[in-house]
Amino acid sequence: MNRSLIVLAISSVLGCVSASGPSAYSDALVVDFSSLVDSPATYDQEIVRVRGTYTVGFEASVLRETERGPQIWVELDSTYPKSTDPKVLRAFRKLLHRREGSEFLDRSARVVVVGRFHGVKPTVEFRGRTLTNGFGHLNAYDFKLTVLAVEVAKWSPW
Repeated sequence: MNRSLIVLAISSVLGCVSASGPSAYSDALVVDFSSLVDSPATYDQEIVRVRGTYTVGFEASVLRETERGPQIWVELDSTYPKSTDPKVLRAFRKLLHRREGSEFLDRSARVVVVGRFHGVKPTVEFRGRTLTNGFGHLNAYDFKLTVLAVEVAKWSPW
């Protein structure tokens, strides 16, 4: 059996799929997760490529590096399916599919995504005061990533 068939078979079994062609976002900044959360203003409004674990569930849509570490709120841009390789998109959706009876359980996937990073919280003026909002559910998150493309999706235990 040739090597490419073996790699394909192993990837299928492990639930790992990555895009083989060039990304529509080849000029995105490659940034590690810790750099984003440690220096958020540096990357504010930049298109970044980042690796992490994407978790979705009841009142959650977050990217994180470790199970207990900082989290970035994630919103999927309406264009992400068109910018994502069809095989990766199918794997991503399959990994995060909500099964009947598991509405409140989180589902996770290890991913490499490209998105616009929001590292500075928005502010609003109200009755002469400047108020700072967060991102996501109950404005609880300090950062947001609007995902434009998913480049890698594979199974994650958490």
